[in-house]
Amino acid sequence: MTNPIQLGDVLKNLTEYRAKSNGPGVPEMIGIHLEGPFINKEQKGAQPADSIISPNTNLFKKWHRLTGDAIKIITYSPELDQGFELLKELKKLKVIPSMGHTNASYDEANSAIIQGVTHATHLFNGMKSFHHRDPGVVGAAILHDNVYVEIIPDGIHFHPDLLKLIVKMKTLEKVLVITDGMRAKGMPDGEYDLGGQRVSVREGKCSLISHDSLAGSILTMNNARLNLVKWLDLSIHEQILITSTNQAKRLEILSHKGSISVGKDADIVVIGQNGEVELTICRGAIAYEHSGAFL
Repeated sequence: MTNPIQLGDVLKNLTEYRAKSNGPGVPEMIGIHLEGPFINKEQKGAQPADSIISPNTNLFKKWHRLTGDAIKIITYSPELDQGFELLKELKKLKVIPSMGHTNASYDEANSAIIQGVTHATHLFNGMKSFHHRDPGVVGAAILHDNVYVEIIPDGIHFHPDLLKLIVKMKTLEKVLVITDGMRAKGMPDGEYDLGGQRVSVREGKCSLISHDSLAGSILTMNNARLNLVKWLDLSIHEQILITSTNQAKRLEILSHKGSISVGKDADIVVIGQNGEVELTICRGAIAYEHSGAFL
């Protein structure tokens, strides 16, 4: 979350977890995605406005060193990056620069892509809307073949039929399913906390109580997969592609993640006849087993 004051402590905690608790039998923490704080207040969504700051290359390098170079993606507003100074550093450090919570115009987004931006965070959300006189970030991300796009297929963040458009334009190989899940995932309706802000969860929708902006989701990856089957009639191989293999390619870890093959990490999900998760294995050790499923 966007919070430069607390972010140093958060990154220390995450770095300690990766070093001490990131073993087999638990989902592996591959790295860190910074969603801000170098974003545009005009498209802040559920990010706290008073914590947003301008792109700062030295500050980012400090955070990156603090994590042992574990930051893999940063969501930021490239139109605020003067001379693309931060972008140049991200490319040197091999950190994925992603357009998100940005108010960039189509021309500004195109310029950023030409300079090296190759990713768009939760497409349609946290960016200027697509318009016939200014296609914005959405238009630029769709039209450039080298840009990966993230989607939150929960039926709330965008109309399901738009996914058909995205797949036709981008092909499945450039689409990345994410959940954008917050801590209320798997919990009943009620009020929850997101980065110090109060969030209302009602009938699958997460909204800030202060101004009704969407505040992440309670979507699980398996429900996202089931929605893709319903909306796009994807085969199991296609489902795996956009929920697992593409992500491994994007993070450059396909040598040991993203598919089942000799020599790769034994990260396996066993799905039942009705589409439910029966068993998960993380690096060869059972992480979850549905009660009684294999007795």
